[in-house]
Amino acid sequence: MIARYSSDDVRAGIDTLDRGEPDQARGGWGEPYDRLHDALLDARKTRRYCAIPAMLIAAALVILFHGRVWDFEDIRNLFVIELGAVLLLNFLLTKVFPVLAREDRVQTLLRYYGAQDVPHEEEAIQ
Repeated sequence: MIARYSSDDVRAGIDTLDRGEPDQARGGWGEPYDRLHDALLDARKTRRYCAIPAMLIAAALVILFHGRVWDFEDIRNLFVIELGAVLLLNFLLTKVFPVLAREDRVQTLLRYYGAQDVPHEEEAIQ
């Protein structure tokens, strides 16, 4: 089951990581890091798996409700409806997964802290 976090949980996790430093003990920022990481992975996976079916459904509806003759205006309408379906899907997923609304900030923090978790190659060799 995918754990969904509220926007308050996302905001609290971002605040904790903003105040912490990677060289501090992991106990202070480890749990928010893990929760945000899991929430972002789940949200991205759901977005990836929902995008293609949503576009196919939109295309099928256009073809179903369309007549027999196709011209340039009809193809343009198809692209407009496809774009509308993608934007609607993005809006709905942002409401269901609040971490997607702050995806860039969360990803920046995860990179900043995640890079510090891995020992440097030179230290690992010695």
